[in-house]
Amino acid sequence: MRVSVTNVLGAYADAWDSLVESLPIPSPFLRSWWLDAAAGSRPCIVLVLQRDRLVGGLALESDRHVGIERLRLLGAGPLCPDHLDAVAAPGMQAEVAAVLRGWLARPGDRLLDLDGVVSDSLVATALPGRVRRELTAIAPWVALSGGYLERRSHALRRMVHRTERRLVRETGSCIVERVGDVELGLRVVRRLHAQRWGEASVFLGAFDRFAAVCRAAADRGELAIDVLRAGDETVAVVASFEFAGRISYHQGGRIPAQRWRTAGTLLLARVFDDAARRGLIEADLLRGDEAYKSLFADGRRELWRLRCAVGPRALVALQIDIAVERGRRLAGRTRRGLRSIATRRHVSRLSSESRPRAGRSSASAAPRAASPSP
Repeated sequence: MRVSVTNVLGAYADAWDSLVESLPIPSPFLRSWWLDAAAGSRPCIVLVLQRDRLVGGLALESDRHVGIERLRLLGAGPLCPDHLDAVAAPGMQAEVAAVLRGWLARPGDRLLDLDGVVSDSLVATALPGRVRRELTAIAPWVALSGGYLERRSHALRRMVHRTERRLVRETGSCIVERVGDVELGLRVVRRLHAQRWGEASVFLGAFDRFAAVCRAAADRGELAIDVLRAGDETVAVVASFEFAGRISYHQGGRIPAQRWRTAGTLLLARVFDDAARRGLIEADLLRGDEAYKSLFADGRRELWRLRCAVGPRALVALQIDIAVERGRRLAGRTRRGLRSIATRRHVSRLSSESRPRAGRSSASAAPRAASPSP
């Protein structure tokens, strides 16, 4: 077995995709089209070969951090890929991990910073030295079978039906449909995501990379962009990836006006319901335990950040990173604590000023004597 490092999968793309399909969670963010389109400036795809047969690998990208090489999982950052891991042929996980460990631990200084990793990952066994593990996110999911909405809570079904009736009453129609034109769909995603999140969205800064990923996924038939139309208005949009019987909800947006309240909930529920009727077996809402996701999913998966260092300079850099992060968390808690104290003092002062003063209480409380009639 040997290692070959490349920036593109090339002739190994189909074999790589077969290994991804064999994973316990076959993530769309490990597909060959994702690796081709989502990579930063320096992709670093490590292939483990047995003669010329691909038996495993790890998709990374390289940059410089405090003057030291840093390796991260390919596509990391604003695109937020989830359920990531190394890949290996069935029955060859231990051998592949050993080969990857040898390559990662080769002489030199480097930081390994892998975020979005699945629990019980293969890559965790391949990392050299002491590994720092941090639980960074929860990814809700739900098994699909038959009618999705029929098995969800009464609250969700009532919200969906009431929203549909209200939109039909107010606009004359309420339609959920798949967008066939990828470029049109991307324009809708960008417009409605910007309306919903505005300048707070980190995702919009990486939209060109997202668009490239979507085009690549569409070429493989693994992109789904669905919209909700009410009357003449496109109200909400959902962009998902469909692969290996799973639908992964990645991005969305809607018009934030009060008139279109709960339209996003209606759209996502109908998208999942349609996926179940088409025979898909799982809906994944990816990272984030926002309250609304509990309406759609009852399963929860953990996502991890794994970090380690190779070489003395990298070890010092990692320790500095950890100390800086702890300082930021402490500063954040201090700021929140000071704001809380200031708020309590302000409320106490207002309450005190609203009460009558002790020296005037009896006089102010006593009724005045009636004035004599003129």
